Amino acid sequence: MKTASRLGFRTRMALCSLLGLGTLVAALSAPIAQARGTARTPAIAMGGSISIREQAEPHCLDPHKSAITTETDILSSAIDPVIAVDAAGHFQPDLATSWAFSSDGLQLTLHLRHGVEFSNGDPFDASSVKASFDELLNPATASPTAGLLSSIKQTQVVDKYTVRFVLKQHYRPLLTNLANYDAGVIDVKALKQQGQDKFCQYPIGTGPFKIQNVAPGFSTVTVVRNPLHTWGTPAAHNQGLSYLNQIVFKTIISDATS
Repeated sequence: MKTASRLGFRTRMALCSLLGLGTLVAALSAPIAQARGTARTPAIAMGGSISIREQAEPHCLDPHKSAITTETDILSSAIDPVIAVDAAGHFQPDLATSWAFSSDGLQLTLHLRHGVEFSNGDPFDASSVKASFDELLNPATASPTAGLLSSIKQTQVVDKYTVRFVLKQHYRPLLTNLANYDAGVIDVKALKQQGQDKFCQYPIGTGPFKIQNVAPGFSTVTVVRNPLHTWGTPAAHNQGLSYLNQIVFKTIISDATS
């Protein structure tokens, strides 16, 4: 078991949930092989577990209720946004494989990835995206993220794998905010079945991991590999199943705690 210190959530999850520990080893060893004039691709081992320290205690893991960075750290393992951002700051496909603005800039149409399922087996499609964003932007949800997407007037289903955001006004940061994990797509059907209290502990997304266990008071949150997540954003080195079996997020507030 290895313990990782607190890093920025995008950097950490790029290593842990998407790249996997094996990719880090491969990335370090590949230049050595090239320098020796060999063309061998380093083998990447599957399996293993890591622990990650959190310095603040979560209060709800539903991304639409998330308010602190600690929750986003965990959510980035279990929830996918429609658009990703790579290490160079460029927008990349995630749940949406392509997108385009209308000529007047007031409509954003996204073409969604086919064959995706939520971690509980529920299908993912344009209706899922509409339901998720309708829930996020519903004033009754009181989502801290709603303000970042307040330019969205309406979410429309064009066809099974095409969704359109109709905007109230031009809004330059829209793509950046759509890449935020707090704006990630959730299974609203599961939310209604489980109820908000349970969904705060066990949100259902399409991410490379799924929530397995939440200890009292969120003192530890354990996520395990999602076997249904067999794809990856081009922003990640790993385009398939997560290399790690599990990640354990542990709340350790004091540096003096061993």
